[in-house]
Amino acid sequence: MYLELFLMITVAAAAGQQAPEFLVRVGDEVTLPCKDVTDGQNQCDGTTWVLIRSMKTVTLFEAGKINLTTSDRLSVTVNCSLVIKKVTMEDVGRYTCSQLTSGQQGPNSVYLTVVLMTEQKINNSFVLSCSVMDYEIHRHTVKWLHEGEGETSSHIKLSLPFYRSAAVLTTSLHQNSTFFNSTKCNVTNISTKEVQLFTFSRQSTDHKTDHKTAHDSGFLPVLYVLRCVVVSVGLAALLTSVITINMKTKNKTMAVSCRRRFLSFSQGNAPTNQEVKG
Repeated sequence: MYLELFLMITVAAAAGQQAPEFLVRVGDEVTLPCKDVTDGQNQCDGTTWVLIRSMKTVTLFEAGKINLTTSDRLSVTVNCSLVIKKVTMEDVGRYTCSQLTSGQQGPNSVYLTVVLMTEQKINNSFVLSCSVMDYEIHRHTVKWLHEGEGETSSHIKLSLPFYRSAAVLTTSLHQNSTFFNSTKCNVTNISTKEVQLFTFSRQSTDHKTDHKTAHDSGFLPVLYVLRCVVVSVGLAALLTSVITINMKTKNKTMAVSCRRRFLSFSQGNAPTNQEVKG
């Protein structure tokens, strides 16, 4: 079945039937429509959703049920559209919806393209990155729109079947909030010339989250080590106190024993074996 599905999609692409595309940012939610849905279905039990990524086909929805081994972020609407919550870069690919009933024209596909924006602090600069991940076809160019000083560069990384276009903006650490609020990532579709703007948001960047996580993960071991040091010092002090008390008690006992033997000897009494041993 999956081989036939792949061949049908390939023939459609060769015939120039361009599948629609959805462009969303990491963390957003997207709804992928399913066309030509047959009537009379019970919870879309006659609809199948699959993801084609790197020449591999993964079933996401079939027989009215989500494949829970794929993701708990997936759901299907009443009209059999596929909903993906909290989109990640791993969701980039071609999604295909097909009907199990006979007489259908064939599966219909949609492409999901994802935008990732990050922030990184390097020496005395902020480095902002905006990248777009395309699947199978290089569809987009990307650049930064900003006011004020800043150096920009762009590049394309090809790792078939993925195309990653990225733009980098380097600016001073002393930029105010107005600069960041006005900074946007411009993503342009090469074929249609359609432009989408994504506003940069420092609070939602992956780098800040990763940095905070790294800070926390580094801070907790320090607390643990300090706690261990404090406990160790406390135990050492307690042990020293116990040894000191034992030594004082033993010395006192020996002094009492020696005094008794001296008094006994001065009175002309020889010490017993038990007294000598004591």
